[in-house]
Amino acid sequence: MRLPSRSALSHLSILVLLFGLMSPRLGLSQEQILKSGSGDRALPSPRNEVQLEFRSDPLEFAGTQLIWPTNASRILTSTFGETRAAHLHAGIDIRTWGREGYEVYAMADGDVMRLQTGPKGYGNAVYLRHSDGTISMSAHLNRFEPLLQAYADSIRLASHHASMDLYPLERTFSYKAGDLIGFTGSTGTGPPHLHVELRNEQNQPLNPLLSSLRGDVKDNLAPEFEALAVEHLHPTSYHLQRHQVLVGQKIQVGQDVLVGQEVMNRTDFGTVEVSGPVGISALMHDRANGTKSRYAVYEWMMVVLEDTVFHARADWFPFSMDQKMFLDRSYPILAETGDGFQRFYVVNGNRLPLYQSMKNRGVLHFAPGEYEVRLIAKDIFGNRSESLLTVRAAGEVVHLDEHPKEYLGEHLSEHVDGHLGEHVGEHVGEHLGEHLGEHLSGHQNENPDVYLFKVDSVPAYPLPSVDRVRVDRPFARYPAHKVVEPEALFHQPDKEKILSQGRAFHRIHTRLFLALGWQPLPEDSPVRIRAELSPGHSTMLHTPDQRVQLLIPRNAIYDSLEVVMQVAWQDGLPEITFDPGGLPVFEDLRLRVRLPDSVDADQKVGVFGRHPRSGKLIFLGAQRAGSWVESPMMEIADVVLVQDDEAPVVQVPSLRRNLAGKMVVAVMVRDDESGIDPDESHIFLDGVRGITEFDPDKKELIYVHPSLTPDRSMEVRVEVQDGVGNRSVVRYAGGRW
Repeated sequence: MRLPSRSALSHLSILVLLFGLMSPRLGLSQEQILKSGSGDRALPSPRNEVQLEFRSDPLEFAGTQLIWPTNASRILTSTFGETRAAHLHAGIDIRTWGREGYEVYAMADGDVMRLQTGPKGYGNAVYLRHSDGTISMSAHLNRFEPLLQAYADSIRLASHHASMDLYPLERTFSYKAGDLIGFTGSTGTGPPHLHVELRNEQNQPLNPLLSSLRGDVKDNLAPEFEALAVEHLHPTSYHLQRHQVLVGQKIQVGQDVLVGQEVMNRTDFGTVEVSGPVGISALMHDRANGTKSRYAVYEWMMVVLEDTVFHARADWFPFSMDQKMFLDRSYPILAETGDGFQRFYVVNGNRLPLYQSMKNRGVLHFAPGEYEVRLIAKDIFGNRSESLLTVRAAGEVVHLDEHPKEYLGEHLSEHVDGHLGEHVGEHVGEHLGEHLGEHLSGHQNENPDVYLFKVDSVPAYPLPSVDRVRVDRPFARYPAHKVVEPEALFHQPDKEKILSQGRAFHRIHTRLFLALGWQPLPEDSPVRIRAELSPGHSTMLHTPDQRVQLLIPRNAIYDSLEVVMQVAWQDGLPEITFDPGGLPVFEDLRLRVRLPDSVDADQKVGVFGRHPRSGKLIFLGAQRAGSWVESPMMEIADVVLVQDDEAPVVQVPSLRRNLAGKMVVAVMVRDDESGIDPDESHIFLDGVRGITEFDPDKKELIYVHPSLTPDRSMEVRVEVQDGVGNRSVVRYAGGRW
């Protein structure tokens, strides 16, 4: 077995080992064997992660011959499993040449089981259930076929809402394979294209190219590796510390020795030097004939010394896990660059069913030496490519086979002498050497010449940065299992500890602070709160005066997390920052802020996030209840409260025909702060309220009425509301628009 060099065992680690061995309850852990250099602060132990389950067989659609769903094209612009803003792409996108109105067909015999309309997400979508239980879905439609559209409009007109999510009775609408069901559009998420999904009986998305649709796509082009990222992990806790991006060079096409198949693309990324464990991520894409579009890779693997240490394939995933894209990809690089680097290792909390097999969770924690790492990418048509990376692991090679106890005893006594005295050091060193020799085998990897340790847990979140943790005032510190109680109002922590049912609850009593002469922090004082959070425990982080409260649901975070929340006030409104920040969550958080008396009840305030690259403010929400304003938070990221008293701008209406040939009234509206709230925006013609649709790309409100034909002699009244509640009401008399 090999160990790192002597310098890797710091004074601090020796003391940890010493006191650990003196405890009868403690066995040696990896953290006790290896610690980073002196001066490191104590690190939380890795969370014990549940063993992952692996799939071995691709999912095929048994004997179902599907019709290509549109006459627009047979060219894909996106494939299954691609990176999206907040989730994995659950289907394929078909090119419609920037136009709307191409026909959309039923891919197989089926009944309409669901209809959706609205300005977000899938937009206008129709779902068919087929005889084998599978479900097909076509989305972003301009409109449905005439009978289905009339049915949807009757429901929308009755409710006066353009958005609808309806489950018709079974066999209300049935279609044969090839029947017209709608027309392509750009509703929901534009630009114009057709989004198609196939789902199993449990409504879980499957890769559509596992079906007969694959035969309609021409592809003999191999995937390509654009860049690799080496993600450096902490040597003992495996927290992500930093990353470096490598750009490769194409090399001559050759023969793949391992599998005996021709590799159509090969890229050499050179040599990288590491001094501890690393995870590898790749920016890669697939291609197809006749298009410049870039797709997700279907299958990817990592090979070290002809041993496959990681293998994944994008066959399917449940919708309940589509947000785990942030764990499957390297989310720090995604936030920094916008590029979806695919991880070749798995962090805690990631239980996507993509991973076929792996060793050490895909983490490379090499013994000192030089290793060739091969990354292989394959598309669903069998085209493949690979990249080569040489990893040079630094450190002194130490052989323990001959005299492990003597070496460890001598080495440890050198460090202990300086702390406990020479006499004690001799005996302690001898004891430690013997004890370590007995325990090291329990952490030895199955291939000790390559890997130092087995890796069972890789934290999903990084630790707070050292520089920002060092502050000139104490933290209010709340343990992970504690729901913070209202009486914890002051800033000085840990002054009274009460044991309750075997758990230490840090409780700070007002009377204790007053008795000691401590005073509450002045209003609007900057404050930092450190919290240690665990999955499965709901928590509320708050400032000492509780003017800012962050509610974290029990299932919100993917893994154990230590986070610092800082609140700074300006003009009575807070700016809230987090360290670490930009962290994905599985369930929305809830932010509550009590506004100062200087903010009147009729003044509008919204919660805004910042785009990680452009810095542009992004509206999150603004639910007002008295002096409180609330908003969901889709990630643990910096937010700021901003006053918004500007009402939306309304332009002169226009009259035109839609793609169905029906006359509609369109009104351009704009709000550059909190945006348009389509559910609270309406158009009336001569006092008659119709269906008011909203196109977020064109920023248009569109008036539609099944039985009313608009003309310019009618009065138009436009009511528009923005996200924080500012409202514009504009009337245009007949003949004046």
